[in-house]
Amino acid sequence: MSGIPPASFYSFRTTLFSAGVFMSLTYVPDGEVARQVLVSGSAVRLLQGPIESGKSSASAMALYKRMCTYPRGPDGLRRTKWLAVRNTYPDLESSTVPTFLNWFPEEVYGKLSWAEPYTYEMKFLDVRATVVFRSFADDSPDVLRALRSTEWTGAWLNEMQ
Repeated sequence: MSGIPPASFYSFRTTLFSAGVFMSLTYVPDGEVARQVLVSGSAVRLLQGPIESGKSSASAMALYKRMCTYPRGPDGLRRTKWLAVRNTYPDLESSTVPTFLNWFPEEVYGKLSWAEPYTYEMKFLDVRATVVFRSFADDSPDVLRALRSTEWTGAWLNEMQ
């Protein structure tokens, strides 16, 4: 090995108490590529792999890591706004959103609105994050204009071809 610690070295464990619920979160990357996504400081990170290889979980954890390390504002809070994109709303409903909620349940992290576009308002510790789950199957000028006119901290393009 080239002196790079194994993926498990980059695992993290968090214990939160929110809304009267204790939550313990432990994540260990599913391999070297997922580890690289988590430790990369690059503005663009691509993660490709076979079905059931942990790509979506690694991507969700990369967002979480950035939420928790984003610089605090004058009010002491880390405020971010994220875009999570999938081809269709049924794809979001059946895969992307459940994966995200599996790691970040509403009982601990916040409230998800199932009105399109789905919006998860996360409030935990000093983090205030909005995650907007959106499909751009309708690439009409109005939809594209709305995308361009919104300020995002970052985006997760899930299962893009």
